[in-house]
Amino acid sequence: MANDLRIVAWMSYDDATENDPPNVGDIGGYVEGTGWPEYIDTWSDEAKPYYEIIREHILANQIFRSGDWHQAEGVPVFSDGTIAAMSMRAWGDMMASIYNTRFGKSYSYLDFAWESWMRNTANPWESESARAGR
Repeated sequence: MANDLRIVAWMSYDDATENDPPNVGDIGGYVEGTGWPEYIDTWSDEAKPYYEIIREHILANQIFRSGDWHQAEGVPVFSDGTIAAMSMRAWGDMMASIYNTRFGKSYSYLDFAWESWMRNTANPWESESARAGR
């Protein structure tokens, strides 16, 4: 795998999977308060770099979106043509793990899987900005 692996686009689940490209996405519904180290350890060595890049991008861009968004427009496409098209539950697993570690929370995959559930999930970036006076 090249060292220049990066996300080059975001697109819908249907568009991303149309020509059956390599996919590191999965099904999910397992995370209940666990953090990133436990989550990333469940992936193969081949898949880990993709998930680390997604995590870095999510944190750098303060992405706080549901599995609905992921499937509508948020499937990452990588520079090598690989995609990460996940079930909404799998997106929830990944997001919960990222945010549990970053903010010391105990999110479940349910907090991120569906937009209807996210309405009750406070965005920690907004409260962090408020505390910083931004």
